Amino acid sequence: MDKFRLYKIVLKPSHTKEADWTQSVVAETTDLSKAQETLEKILISVFKEDKRLPIGKEPETGDKVLPNSILRNDNHVTLLKLHNPGIVNIWELSGAKIPKDTFPYSYIVIDNRPGIGQMAIQMKTDAWSDPDTVAKLMEDNLNRILKDQSTGLEIEIRYKYLPTEFFAYVKQRKKDDGVFVKHIYFEFTNPKFETPIDTAVDTSGHIRQLMNMLSELGGAKAKIQVDAPKKNELIKRKVKDIKQMVSLVSTNGYSLKVEFNDKSSYTCNQLMLHDDDMKETILSDYRDGQKHNFFEFELFHWLDEMLKKEKDCDYQDEQPIRSKPARKSKQKVS
Repeated sequence: MDKFRLYKIVLKPSHTKEADWTQSVVAETTDLSKAQETLEKILISVFKEDKRLPIGKEPETGDKVLPNSILRNDNHVTLLKLHNPGIVNIWELSGAKIPKDTFPYSYIVIDNRPGIGQMAIQMKTDAWSDPDTVAKLMEDNLNRILKDQSTGLEIEIRYKYLPTEFFAYVKQRKKDDGVFVKHIYFEFTNPKFETPIDTAVDTSGHIRQLMNMLSELGGAKAKIQVDAPKKNELIKRKVKDIKQMVSLVSTNGYSLKVEFNDKSSYTCNQLMLHDDDMKETILSDYRDGQKHNFFEFELFHWLDEMLKKEKDCDYQDEQPIRSKPARKSKQKVS
């Protein structure tokens, strides 16, 4: 199995537009209703023309585009192979050193299905040891493409989280250190200012009211502080609204912070990131057009399962906090 890290993709109106060299002005409001469609047209046009996404290209310096290829674009899901070329030395028996070009790569899955917006990046490959480097590379270059095509949009790629691990950590702190939660701070965005936003299937009326109020006020973001009702009472995952807020944060990559009574705090970090395994055949089957389960690609099922995990706050009480052993992913798809 290979391990992938899940990220949230959001599209937003560009903050500024180019005027002359002396100034930049606020861009006009962009209609976000067609934002995902705009991104899809870029990906599809590149795929159909058998071209490469210009990733790594710097117009100012003239740097070359990183070798890459779109292996398949089907039903708004794109499979991209991105290389990071280098040189290795081959030593002959005579002792001679022969430099040889090498083209290690990582796989990237762009899930631009309507209302979703996520990205899965292969972890710890020979090309890149950190998927966050690839995420930043994709974000910078997709923003350049969106700007070059005057779409009025910009893209942000941010971490997604696992709510079960948040609750597991809070429970462990309470058990080990005898602390209790004093405050939880949630942050969420006005749906008018970015898209797509994922919500829990059973989002309560309370959460909808909060988001509607933010929309009515015209604010870009809102922060909510939730206090424990009384001393020694933990804010529990069984409380429906708390569960749904944590799910909202986890799925959309919003900010979440918990503060304990000893004044220590815990913010969404590396231990909560959504890293998950993918069977080696899933990408090769998608690349080759091999469908399963009622004529559906198994990759789509995997992506849907990842979304489900980000909305699920339930876990076995005996579940330990996850550890992340470092290992190198195998590259099976060519």
